[in-house]
Parts: sequence; structure tokens; C-alpha cells
Amino acid sequence: MRNSFSSHEPMLASAEEGQTKKPNYSFDRVFAKRFFRLLKVLFSSNRPNKVWSTSKEARKYSIFWLYMTFIVLGVSYEALAYFVGMTPSRFYTILTSRDSVGFRNFIVPCLLLVFSTATCKSLLNFMGGLFAIKARRLLTTHLQERYIKPKSMYTLVMNHEHIDNPDQRITQDVDKFSETLREIVTKLIIAPIMVVYYTYKCWIVSGFAGPLFIFGYFVIGSFVSKIFIQPIVNAVFFKELQEGNFRYLHVRLRQYAESIAFCDGEVEEKHRAGKSLDTLLTYQRNIVNKELPLKLTNESFSYLGAILSYIIIAIPIFTGILDDKDASELSAIISANSFVAMYLIYLFSTIIEESSKLSDLAGYTARIGEFLEALDRVADDIKVMEIDHPHHFQDDQTNAIEFEDVTLFSPRSKLIVSDLNLKISQGNHVAFVGPNGSGKTSVLRALAGLWPCTEGTIRIPKVRLGKDLIFLPQLPYLIDGSLREQIVYPNTTPAIKITDQDIIQLLEKVRLSHLSGLIQSYDTSYSQEWNKFLSPGEQQRLVFARILYWKPRFAVLDEATSSMDEETEEYLYRTLIDLGITVISISHRSSITELHDTLVRLDGEGGYTIEEENTVQSSLVAI
Repeated sequence: MRNSFSSHEPMLASAEEGQTKKPNYSFDRVFAKRFFRLLKVLFSSNRPNKVWSTSKEARKYSIFWLYMTFIVLGVSYEALAYFVGMTPSRFYTILTSRDSVGFRNFIVPCLLLVFSTATCKSLLNFMGGLFAIKARRLLTTHLQERYIKPKSMYTLVMNHEHIDNPDQRITQDVDKFSETLREIVTKLIIAPIMVVYYTYKCWIVSGFAGPLFIFGYFVIGSFVSKIFIQPIVNAVFFKELQEGNFRYLHVRLRQYAESIAFCDGEVEEKHRAGKSLDTLLTYQRNIVNKELPLKLTNESFSYLGAILSYIIIAIPIFTGILDDKDASELSAIISANSFVAMYLIYLFSTIIEESSKLSDLAGYTARIGEFLEALDRVADDIKVMEIDHPHHFQDDQTNAIEFEDVTLFSPRSKLIVSDLNLKISQGNHVAFVGPNGSGKTSVLRALAGLWPCTEGTIRIPKVRLGKDLIFLPQLPYLIDGSLREQIVYPNTTPAIKITDQDIIQLLEKVRLSHLSGLIQSYDTSYSQEWNKFLSPGEQQRLVFARILYWKPRFAVLDEATSSMDEETEEYLYRTLIDLGITVISISHRSSITELHDTLVRLDGEGGYTIEEENTVQSSLVAI
């Protein structure tokens, strides 16, 4: 069997390697593929219902009907805007003819038209807000379903270092993508239809020359804008990358505030934060610099459009087509036709002006699309791992964990252990020992299925109820939630409830009875407060309560008591043993290793020795 980890793809790439890889992001086939993939998520989430289905389920997982409502409002607004635009010509006719009765009769419908247009525009913006919210919900839910699932998150974070800041891509990049898409859609949702309509109206007024001038103006503007857009896409991508790095730096400052204070490291950390900020602002300034020529081009074309509209109107006037019209009629015609020409130019100018937002959209699309592609590779990696290195679940009558001829390499192709044969029966407590870096935790990763075995098989018992195999790492993970939720985490059987009395008893067993007085109730949710309520040793004791609650057949402890005092540590180990829980652990303390029946001693070079109970006692006496 092959090694699923490749030495050409190290788990942790060096900073120099990361800096040399600067891919180019632009409007190309890759962008189109990624963008349409995101649109597919928005319009169809692979549900059994058709996209256009009106069922509640279909509308929940698709943005189709919201988009249709958007189009209806957009068409209504454009129709109302057209009539509002034609009102000046009507006023010119009424005022130049001094028609007071016609003026009074026209002013009321005119006001209603204006208020209707304003209402429609407001509704269009309101629907835009709903559009952005739903787009964010659908994309974020899709990404979370792909990312936060067994082995996926761990594999991506550990083996795909080129995907920087997955948290930022899910939170900020998706939000910005949704908002930018909303802004573009709000302004351009029916722009193509309106361009065709106003082109026809302009053709009637000025013949082929008017639309020809306008289309030429648009083509030139689009070409020039594309030249200036291209470098902005890359700049946006790398600016967002540095945004994530800068935010992560401050998250670490908050997380390790006490450690930094003990080390008097504030000055150096301030220097690091300042350096990271300078890098971020350099990228941001780079975008501002590159947007200047684009903005200058867009603004120039916007103002040139006003002049071009009068040039178009001048064509029928100076060619004699309108010589038979008097001044009153001519002013009304000029007003109406200038509106048509200027609105067509406005539509094209809007399309050109949105080019700056398109560059932002391309940058966000690249980051989200790249993340999805990485998740695809992770899914393939996991599938290969499950085929090449499966865990064979045994029947309910078997209570043993077996390593059969297991050879294990690290992701950097370092040999951890070779031909490991070990059977851990229920009641046989096993400790893995050895020098730092010898691969003790790596063996537990393989046991958990996080790392594949290059050769051999690891067999684990079939889970019968709840969690029969629980892992506790050295760094305790406390969730954002209540004490009740902390104890039952992860609650794979939601129907199972824990009573207040159960919580009190569990806290007593892990010597945390005082915790009841620190919180408002067992159902009050806390976040960062857990780190303030509890010392590192107390945090380890709290997660230990999960084992006492679930009572698994096997408990795997990776130095899970390293922050406790020796007396409490030994007490908790003996509590597990007395409950009939088989302990598989890593520990450097002799007081703990002597509680185990078997020691597996790794030498860090692939070799190992197995010492049974009598040998273990002899070794401890010798020490």
C-alpha cells in the first residue's frame, strides 16, 4: 500500500515556499468556472426539487425566486424611470403653450409617478439586501457542510497550507462576495434588456449614427477598463490574504495575552503587529494606486457621455430632419430624445463603472473557489485513505484494538514506527512512552483515523452506544456553550440528556464543585469566559468529566493531565480504571505509567519495544 502523505507536499510549508508561490488571478476560464460553480450553489443546492419549484424547501435552498422578484422590480423601476424621464418634454410643451389647465391636470399624475418610482427603487434596494443575506447563507452553509465534517477540517488545515485562513474565506470573503454581487446585480440586473430597448429608441431619433457612436464609446471604454482591471484582481486577492493574517495575529495576542505578559513580550509583539499592519496597508495602497487610472477612465467616460448625447441629438437637427418643427415642438423633441440618448449612455457608463466592483468580485471568487477546490482534493484524499487504509470495524463481541503489521510515516515522510503489532484488550491499560518527537501522538492520530498507515491495518471495535472510544488531547477544547453542553460534547446522541444532579456529581468526581458557584446556571452559555473561570489544569479536569459521563470502553489520553498536580492526576486515572474504562495514554510521569499494564516504548527511528506488567515494574524499580 502506498503512503498517502507525499514528501513533495509537506504538512507545514515554510514561509519562503509560501512566498514564492504567487499565482496569477484574472478574468479567464478558471474565474468563469469558479464563478459559475458559486452561482450553481446559489440557484441549486443539489436538492431533489427543481430550481423553479415554489415549495418551501426549494425556496429555502435556492435564490431563484428572489432573483425573479428582483427582475420584476427592476423592470418596473425602469418602466417608471422611462416615464419620469419623459415628463420634462411634456412640461416643455405645456409651459411653452401656456396651458394652465393642462399643467394642473398633469402635475398630480406626475407626482404619483415620482413617488411610485421612489417606492420601486427603495424596494429594489430592500430586495438587494435580502439577496445578499440569502446568498451569504447559502454559500456559507455549503462551505461549512463541506469543511466542518469528520477528517475534512483536520486534513485541509494540516495538509493544505497554501489555503490560508479558511475562517476568513468562510466569514469575510463570502460576505464581501455576496455584498459585491448584490451591488452589481442591483444596477445591472436588466441592463442588457434596457440597452436593447434604448438602442431602438435612439435609432428612431438619429438613425444608425447615434447607436453606432454609443456602442463605439462603450467598446472603447470596456477595452480601456479591462486593461486597468486585470492587475486589481491579484491585488484584491493578496490584500484579503493579508487581512486574514493580520486578524489572526490579533486573535493570538488575545489568546496568549498572559503568556506574553509573563515573558514581557509586549514590545516585540507590538513590533510584529506594526509590521503586519504595514504589509496590509501596502497591499491596500497598491489597490488604491491601481484603481486611480480605472476611476479616472470611468469618470471621464461618464462625463463624456453627456456631451455625446447632445452630439447625437444634433444629428437630426443640423441635417434638416426637424426643420418643420416650431420652437415649442423642437424643445419637447430635444428633451425627449436627449433623455433616450443620455439614458442609453448612462446604462453603458454604469456597466463600465461596475468594472471596479467586478475586480473585487473576481478576487473574492478566486479565494472562495480555491477553497472549494481544496475541499474537493481533501475529499479525494479521504476517499483514497479509506480505500487504501481502512479501519475494519469488528462485531459487537470483540472488545480489542489491534495494530497489525502497522508501518506509519509522518506527512514529511519521517518513519514513526515499523511493523507495529499490538493488541489492546479491554482492561489492558497501555501507555506509549519515548523521547519527545518519537511519534507517540502520531500513533494516536493513526488510531483516530486522522493519519493513514503506510502498511498494515488498525482494527477498532464497533461502537455500540454513545461514544465507546474517546480521545482527549493535551490542549483541552472548551466549546462556546453552557456547562451542560461542555460535559456532553460532542453529543452524538441528542436524545440523551444530563440532569443537574448528574452535573453536580460529575463536578465532584473531577474536583470542580466550586465551578457551580462561578456560573449563573448550568444552561448559561459562555465563550472566552471559560478561560478566565478555569486554570489550564481545571480545564483538563472539566473535559475529563466527558469521559466519566460517557463511560466509553476505551479512553485515549494524549498527556491530557499534564497541567494537573500528580495527586489529582493519579486520582482521575484510578477513577477511570475503577469504572472499567480501558486507558490508552501518553505520559512522561512514572506515577502514571505504573498504572498501566503495558508500555510501548518508541525510539523515534521506527523501532519499538513492548514491556508487559512485570517488565514495567522492574523498569520502574531500576529507575
